[in-house]
Amino acid sequence: MAQRSVSTKKIILVIGGTGAQGAAVIKQLLRPDRVSGEPSPYTIRILTRDPSHRIIKDEFQSPDIEIVKGNVLDFNSVLKALKDCYGVFVNTDSFTIGEQAEVFAGIRIFELAKQVGTVKHYIWSSLDYITKKTNYNPIYDGCDHYNGKGRVADWMQQQPSDINGMVWSILTTGLYMESLYGGVFTPQIQDDGTRVFAAPLGKGHVPIVALADIGYFARYIFDHRTETSIKDLKIASQMLGWDELVETFKRVTNLPAVYKDVTIDEYIDASGLKDAPIAQDVSTIKTSGED
Repeated sequence: MAQRSVSTKKIILVIGGTGAQGAAVIKQLLRPDRVSGEPSPYTIRILTRDPSHRIIKDEFQSPDIEIVKGNVLDFNSVLKALKDCYGVFVNTDSFTIGEQAEVFAGIRIFELAKQVGTVKHYIWSSLDYITKKTNYNPIYDGCDHYNGKGRVADWMQQQPSDINGMVWSILTTGLYMESLYGGVFTPQIQDDGTRVFAAPLGKGHVPIVALADIGYFARYIFDHRTETSIKDLKIASQMLGWDELVETFKRVTNLPAVYKDVTIDEYIDASGLKDAPIAQDVSTIKTSGED
């Protein structure tokens, strides 16, 4: 197999690289080409507030990964991290910095990427702009971690995507499939061993996505710069109904399980997060339950 010189590889700055999504993206960006087996054309630069983070020590000890200390609201550190980069993948942490800071950071990082001069491809990891999608209905106005990312994506779509300079792409994701075993979708276990999958869905379906699939599409976008310029790729691994989830769970595990359709209030109460702050670094009266 041919060895690609590190100096000829394209540097991708990953903002949010120590999170679940960012880690999945990094793994896909560094894998060899699926068809030719050639080494990845990319090296990774991770911007992180904590270079001693567990995932860096456990998983990111590769010569193709560079760690840079900084954060998304320290724009001098962002500018330094952007130096000589070919591409940028940005997944800001709504649950740390909050909606307002996320919107400003999303816009400002895009501007800095344009200014630095070397960036050829900019990817914003987004979520659906719920307020806009519901025609600004105030009932659905509280989903901060979706709206923050969605507002930035909406703004980006008004910006030029310059094939001779910096193009942009948007990768719109959703709820992680991995939340089924350690997140909001985890079933409650009854005394008799029955797993109760509770959700306020009725007969509805959830566009759910595996982290590995997010990584796959991030790599696809970087590998197909021209085709994905000015595109918003809205991805899901499956449109999953909870009846189907329960039947699949029972078939695979041979354990008893049921789907319980609940109200939104019942779901929030059972989550244990009702009164938790929606963003760690923001003094706000808004809670996860309200979000």
